[in-house]
Amino acid sequence: QSTFIGVPLIIGGLIEMHHNHHFRSMRNSFLPYFKSSIDDKIQYTPTAIMLGMKLAGVKGKTPWKKMLIANAILLHSITTYSIKSIVHEERPDATANNSFPSGHTATAFMSATMLSKEYGHISPWISVGGYSIATATGVMRMMNNRHWMSDILAGAGIGIMSAEFGYWIADALFPKSKKSYDPDDVVLSDADSNPSFFGIYAGFYA
Repeated sequence: QSTFIGVPLIIGGLIEMHHNHHFRSMRNSFLPYFKSSIDDKIQYTPTAIMLGMKLAGVKGKTPWKKMLIANAILLHSITTYSIKSIVHEERPDATANNSFPSGHTATAFMSATMLSKEYGHISPWISVGGYSIATATGVMRMMNNRHWMSDILAGAGIGIMSAEFGYWIADALFPKSKKSYDPDDVVLSDADSNPSFFGIYAGFYA
């Protein structure tokens, strides 16, 4: 299931490499002197929210032990930095040759995916908030002239897939517990239990 979103983002990043300088010229036209360190902090915000809710006693999708095992920091770090060492893409600010993919963005989207999987069933706005923060992280990396658009797209894909595979591994290690992805949890029509004037089904449940 994770490949339905993750793989297109990574492929999109590879394709977008041909247009990197176009997006950089746009950034330099509107924000030539922009500089902020907020992206170093907000990449962890979805994780902080998730842990805060756990500590506050809000019941999530999985118990503590399984959630911690599903934490995909090691998985996405190995993937991200292995690709960086192979591709050697120069950063927009020419400070290093480790631009592709964006580690900050991978971390942010991994965190957002975990937050969504743990608490997205409570309210869709939790998922929207998490992914909005992750998207803001990627945008800030471009605004800071630290990454190309292609780096951001690929980083997002790697982050999402890392979290999904992390939960897949946790499911394998805890076969008797409820799976992190259960097709029965996908509700196509909940008008009776949760009436609303607006609804979306995207074909993918995180």
